[in-house]
Amino acid sequence: MHRPVITALVALTIGTPILGQEVGEPFTEFDAYVRAAMREWEVPGLAIAVVKDDSVLFSGGYGIRELGREDPVDEHTLFANASTTKAFTAAAAGMLVDEGILEWDAPVAERLPGFLLHDPWVTSEITLRDLLTHRVGFGDESYLWYGVDYEFEDYVGHLRYREPTSSFRSLFAYNNIGYAAAGEITARAAGTTWN
Repeated sequence: MHRPVITALVALTIGTPILGQEVGEPFTEFDAYVRAAMREWEVPGLAIAVVKDDSVLFSGGYGIRELGREDPVDEHTLFANASTTKAFTAAAAGMLVDEGILEWDAPVAERLPGFLLHDPWVTSEITLRDLLTHRVGFGDESYLWYGVDYEFEDYVGHLRYREPTSSFRSLFAYNNIGYAAAGEITARAAGTTWN
């Protein structure tokens, strides 16, 4: 059995010096820096993209895709990024809040018609902030989403049958479906899809 490759997603914001180099200079020391970091952190493979505005300044892969195999990582290698998408979701929602398109405390039901929880009062009160802070009253049940071939509407539709394990907003309980709902709200507000 092979251990999965530990991956790193690196986003560099151009506008400050990178590794002591001024913006606009070629990434002459970048390759050596990445390889040294991989050795220090014992990372077998990773992919990096450096983006400025709407342009990719650099993309490339380093190392191998899976321990025990020789398949190299390149700029087209796909990695599971799992819960790092929560940061993307929160950042995208925050950008739309800053633009006045979304509100942290507006009811989810206004943005996602058909979003129903076990308690009708909670359904009417739950907000984007609640979804993003994992305080919906129940934790993540993987059987609702992991390894199933459901569309968003299907697994969210099952939430009405999920009884709470705590009172609304009283406890933190990790919840992937809450984040999926937040991503869907954000995508719809932006006029696109979350994918």
